[in-house]
Amino acid sequence: MRALFLILFFSYSISLSAQKTGKIFYQNVDSINKSKEEFRKLGLKMEFSSSKIDLKYFPKVQNVLFDYKLFFQTWYRQVNDVIFLDDESFSRLNKKGMIIQDIIYLQEKNTDYKWDGKKYFEIPHVFSKIYFTASVVEYSDKFILNIKIAEKIKN
Repeated sequence: MRALFLILFFSYSISLSAQKTGKIFYQNVDSINKSKEEFRKLGLKMEFSSSKIDLKYFPKVQNVLFDYKLFFQTWYRQVNDVIFLDDESFSRLNKKGMIIQDIIYLQEKNTDYKWDGKKYFEIPHVFSKIYFTASVVEYSDKFILNIKIAEKIKN
């Protein structure tokens, strides 16, 4: 019994760490505005787009994504599984027969992470499997997540 528990624990922790890697698009608006101002002083007008970051080097962004995953699992318990995929893995996912949605969520920066959905997710089907990826925009007071969701309905 103890060995079975250890095996389950290690496989769970390995799967969690495996999902905390990968690349997503990220933009820190405050640092971009600071850079724009510096270029403006030099007489140049610059625009910056989102950068692709590796999550393992950005634990704060990682936490925001996995707080969203916990939020989703809390409110939609009828879903069988919620799987975060990095940008490349999500784009390679075979989406044939899946329901695809784009959702925007706002997360205020405070200790209890209160979520406020600007767009609400249509109620997912019972026992469906949800795959999601996100691009993250960070402001001094909030995060905005542009979530892409693919729902695989159990046949």
